[in-house]
Amino acid sequence: QQTLSLARVPPLLCIVFRRFNYHSSTAEVIKSTARITWDFNDVDFTRYFAPRDDHASSSGGNTLDPTDRAFTGPFRYECYAVIVHGGSRIDNDTNAFRLVLLQDTRVTKVRIGSGDRHDIQDEVFKSGRDRVPYIVFFRRKGAR
Repeated sequence: QQTLSLARVPPLLCIVFRRFNYHSSTAEVIKSTARITWDFNDVDFTRYFAPRDDHASSSGGNTLDPTDRAFTGPFRYECYAVIVHGGSRIDNDTNAFRLVLLQDTRVTKVRIGSGDRHDIQDEVFKSGRDRVPYIVFFRRKGAR
């Protein structure tokens, strides 16, 4: 199990979920379909922020600027984009010159987290072989 600790909290935050695991014994890449959910409008990252004492010891005892928003709470974010991985597997081709080109032929604005009838939040959190949230982009609330 991995844990996350942030020394400073940026205005924009990108989180990549570890969805693919390489198994050397079978030379296979297995996709994790574990269900992951969050509140699109309000995510509190305070518990992932390293305490100020940790900052002082790691920075050689230097004091931090108390006015720098990167070190002061609240550490609340809203989600503004999600990349969902579709498909059940990754091609295990080891040819160094063979890459995969992905192109979006259509981009559509959607509603997520509104709770109204057009909200597709359940579709983003849909778990299974086909589609899972993979990369999530957050914007810090009140950071201007």
